[in-house]
Amino acid sequence: MRKFEKGQKVFWNDPAGETFGEYKVYDAFEERYADLTDEDLEALEEFDDRIILIGDGVSEAEVYAAELEIL
Repeated sequence: MRKFEKGQKVFWNDPAGETFGEYKVYDAFEERYADLTDEDLEALEEFDDRIILIGDGVSEAEVYAAELEIL
């Protein structure tokens, strides 16, 4: 499972095709995912549905971790 941290640079390609580009992680909501079981982690390998808050100084978005590439 990939680890996202506040301030980390990521590339987001919006699946709706409205935007893409370099963003920073504002919040990885780690407390939400602290108690994941092995079964949960296996499911994340198929589609990582953890929510990550990203922004570029102008706008913010809550996106799925699966939509992000770590830069």
